[in-house]
Amino acid sequence: MGCSVKRLRQLFLRPGSIKCAGAHDAASVRVEQDVGFDAIWSSSFGIPIAYCVPDENVLSMKDFLDFTRSISTAVFVPVIAEFSWIFHLYD
Repeated sequence: MGCSVKRLRQLFLRPGSIKCAGAHDAASVRVEQDVGFDAIWSSSFGIPIAYCVPDENVLSMKDFLDFTRSISTAVFVPVIAEFSWIFHLYD
């Protein structure tokens, strides 16, 4: 199990809220980490916004994975990646 998975599990087990910030690019997630967010949220709504395209299946799953990989390598806090279920509708 990776270190980020262990850190995320520890966050869920502790009392209180988890401070999680939305991902926009690798630079912004570093700032979010530095100001004290516990984790980064990479969402199926936020990623198209980061690419400046509509949230209408314009991006491929590879685009989503590449984006998430770029932000997850930029920080040490866990990155929670949520990819929309809509991809399987258009296979």
